Amino acid sequence: VTLVTSVMARPVIERFAEDIRQAEQLEVQVLPIVNKFFGEEVTVAGLLCGQDVLAALEENGNLGDLVLLPRVMLDNEGVRFLDDVTVEEFKQRLPVRAEFVRNAQETIDALRSLASPGQETHAPKVTLRIQAR
Repeated sequence: VTLVTSVMARPVIERFAEDIRQAEQLEVQVLPIVNKFFGEEVTVAGLLCGQDVLAALEENGNLGDLVLLPRVMLDNEGVRFLDDVTVEEFKQRLPVRAEFVRNAQETIDALRSLASPGQETHAPKVTLRIQAR
């Protein structure tokens, strides 16, 4: 499984990925995306463009069975990135399933769907506490 994130969110997502590795017994990698479209000083997920994400995923190669991305990368309708790459085009270019998630619970639900594809999971809700260091 590949968790796509922004450069800024990487430390938080790395800790979350470690919890997932332990709780779900999955191989999880975190892939922070450098914003080449707007410049490397722009480090938030909401300003990442489809072409930068695709380039990083293609360069990385081994994506696992699923790529999870922050939903905030897309427009309000969830149809396209800021650079007009559509979700449909994006998913067609990837060799594995890709899902856009809004929060930790949607991430856990997507991960658990790997174990039982096509079936709804009735897993307990997850509470995630993040503390500043």
